[in-house]
Amino acid sequence: MENNREALLQTALNLFSEKGYSSVGVQEIADKVGVGKPTLYHYFKNKEGLLRALFDSYLLVDFPQLEKATERKDDIPYTLQAVAQEFCSLAMKNPEFYCLLIHLFYSGRKDEAYLATKPYLDRLENMILQVFESAAWQLGNMNGRQNQFAHSFLGMVFEYAFSNLQEGKSLQEKDINQLIHQFMHGIYS
Repeated sequence: MENNREALLQTALNLFSEKGYSSVGVQEIADKVGVGKPTLYHYFKNKEGLLRALFDSYLLVDFPQLEKATERKDDIPYTLQAVAQEFCSLAMKNPEFYCLLIHLFYSGRKDEAYLATKPYLDRLENMILQVFESAAWQLGNMNGRQNQFAHSFLGMVFEYAFSNLQEGKSLQEKDINQLIHQFMHGIYS
């Protein structure tokens, strides 16, 4: 029985990342796994519950590693490097999920999938915001723009990861170093 749950999760991830959440129905997922819709509903209640279970299985499990990367708040370049490196490392391990996450982050704010995953996305955003909040004393020109810096940083990392993963390229440490260097140059100027 547990195999059905895992098969439903994996199939949903494949289909959501390939076609988009709103283009996939529960019947299609159940058919691909070879179970009936009642089996899917037994495990996940509905399609939103299935999406949340994906986020629990991937992002919720990855949060401790991402949070650990933010620990050195006294050294903003080091911390941003560590966060970007960890995010890209996790994305390389689960490219389908991380492409889906990034896609949903930029989806419509009233979209069903966005609303279902908003608590996870907010937690990720707040984690990055806290890095900039903690560094505000170090960077005088950031004064009051911590939110803007956090969004810019997250957008830069998301774009780098998404474009490379979509093209099947690996995420190289030297490229991440250059991204952070470029971002820091913008902060300090």
